[in-house]
Amino acid sequence: MKEISAVKTLPYAVALAGCIMLLVWNLYSIDKLPMRVPGKEVTDIQPVDENVLIDLEGTLEKLNGVPAALNGTWPRFRGDNFDAIFTDERVKLIKSWPADGPRVLW
Repeated sequence: MKEISAVKTLPYAVALAGCIMLLVWNLYSIDKLPMRVPGKEVTDIQPVDENVLIDLEGTLEKLNGVPAALNGTWPRFRGDNFDAIFTDERVKLIKSWPADGPRVLW
């Protein structure tokens, strides 16, 4: 009879234990989990009432909708023509690679 080594059985045992833990975790009802705030050490945790409105404070800034006119930036998503092609002639970009490829710097 062949001897079963621990190296061959260990991955199967770990996978089986993981499946069992996932099964137990999924069987535990989510309704039983209390709502907790990280960093707050509260001993009497009350369930959250979903029908209560939460007051959020803040300000909404209304701008003119004109993108910033900064040199070297794309004014909108994928550039001026929405084609992701950089066409600014002031910046010198290479048009094609040499036959042996780019120079390796590292």
